Amino acid sequence: PEDSEKESDDEEEQESRLSEEARIQEEEDTEELYREERLRLLETSFSEFRQTNQFADAMSTIPGIVHQYMDQQMKETVREAVQIQTDRL
Repeated sequence: PEDSEKESDDEEEQESRLSEEARIQEEEDTEELYREERLRLLETSFSEFRQTNQFADAMSTIPGIVHQYMDQQMKETVREAVQIQTDRL
């Protein structure tokens, strides 16, 4: 009977150890999944930031382009006005 109890205790202890190892492995697997998901989200966020940043850079050039165009138009208009006045003289 004592041997039977000892075997039973040994089996329970072994099952407990295996159960603990399985739990630890499951936790490690879960941590790895979360780590991979966090990395994927970080990569996505960085990609979105870069795209947004490029868009902001492109938008910031528009006022300069408009200013250059307006300068060109004003010079052309003034030149035409001067030419008209000169022709009248």
